[in-house]
Amino acid sequence: MTQGAGKLGGRILALLTAFGLLAGRAAAQDEGAVERARQASIAAMASRIEYQTRDLSTLAPVAPVVKPVRAQPSPATRSFSFDWASDTVSFLVYAESGAGSVGITLESGTPERPYSSGAWASFVFPGVDDPVPPGKYSFDVTGPGSDAAAVKSKSRRGGQPSSGILDLNLFVLDGCGLTSQGLAEALVVFAEVMADARISLGKISVVKVTGADGLLSPGSFGEANGIGVTLSQQFTVDPPNTLGANLFFLKNIPDVFGFSQGIPVALGIPGAAAGGVLISVDTHNTDRGFDGRELGLTMVHETGHSMGLYHTSERDGSQHDTINDTPTCAGGSEAACPDGTNIMFWSGHGVDLSEGQGYVLRRSPIVH
Repeated sequence: MTQGAGKLGGRILALLTAFGLLAGRAAAQDEGAVERARQASIAAMASRIEYQTRDLSTLAPVAPVVKPVRAQPSPATRSFSFDWASDTVSFLVYAESGAGSVGITLESGTPERPYSSGAWASFVFPGVDDPVPPGKYSFDVTGPGSDAAAVKSKSRRGGQPSSGILDLNLFVLDGCGLTSQGLAEALVVFAEVMADARISLGKISVVKVTGADGLLSPGSFGEANGIGVTLSQQFTVDPPNTLGANLFFLKNIPDVFGFSQGIPVALGIPGAAAGGVLISVDTHNTDRGFDGRELGLTMVHETGHSMGLYHTSERDGSQHDTINDTPTCAGGSEAACPDGTNIMFWSGHGVDLSEGQGYVLRRSPIVH
C-alpha cells in the first residue's frame, strides 16, 4: 500500500503498473499525484496536532492506585458482579495490587479472555464480536495480591455504535528522536487502518516530556516495564484528553517495536500503573531513514492491544484471538498464514482489520 493514499487507489495503481497498463510517463505522473496526495495528507494531519510541554522532574510524586502491603500467606479470592443493561456499550475492569500477583477469573462460559501481567489484571466486555445479553455477570479477583488489590471499572452507555471517534494522548520524551514529520506520517497510517473499524481520529495531543533523560533507553524489557509504570502513573492522572488512548515514545526499548501494558490497559482510569503503550522510536530507523509507515503500524497494533484485541495468531500457533471472523494459523510467517495481513497478527505488519475486530474497538470505553 502506498503510504498516505487510499488503500483502493494505491492497490489499483500498483496493479496497473505491474501489468504494464500505464506508459512510463503516465505511471510517473500518477505516482507523482499519489506522492502529492500523501504529502497533503501528512500536512493536514500535522496541522491537527496540539502541542504542550510537561517537565517530569518538576511533577510531584503520584500516589499509586494501591499502597504496597505485606502479601497474604495464601492466595485469596474476592468475588464481584456487575449489571449489563440494554443500553450498556462496554464495561472494563482493572485490578492492581502492590502485594503480589493478581489475576481475574470470569464465570464459566464467558468468551472474553482476562489478562494478567503480575501486578495488574484486566478484561473488557465486549472482548468478542457477539452482543452481550442483559444480565448480571460475575468475576473473581485471585492470587496472592488479591486482598490488597484496588479493583476499578469504567463503563460506557448509549446506543450501539456504527462508528466512533478516538482521541490520542501522545507523550513524546524529549531526546527520543521522533520528529513532527515522522509522527504525522505515522498518524496518517494510523488513521487509515482505524478507518477499517469505522473509527476516525478526534483530538490529537502531543505532550513533550522534558526532564526524563534517564528513561529514554531502558537496558532491558523489565526496566522498560518499570518506566511504563512511572509514566502511566504520572501522566494519566491529568491527560490532555480524559478518554484518549495513551502512547509513550521512548528512544530505544531492547528487541521490540513497542508493547502494550495490558489487554486492555486501564482505559480512562487515572493514575493506574498500566494505562497505555510504549513505543521504541529507534527501532523504526532503517538504512533508508526513518520509517514513518512502520511506526504507524506499530501504533495501531499496540493501541489495538490496549483496547482489548489479542493477536489473531501467535508465532507458534499456540493461541488465537477471541474474534469470530478472523482466520487463525497453526504457526508461521505472514506469507504462510491466512491472517498474516491483519494488523493484529503477531508480527503486526499487515493493514487489515476485520469487522469483528472493529465491533470490539468501536465499543471501547474511550471511543465516543
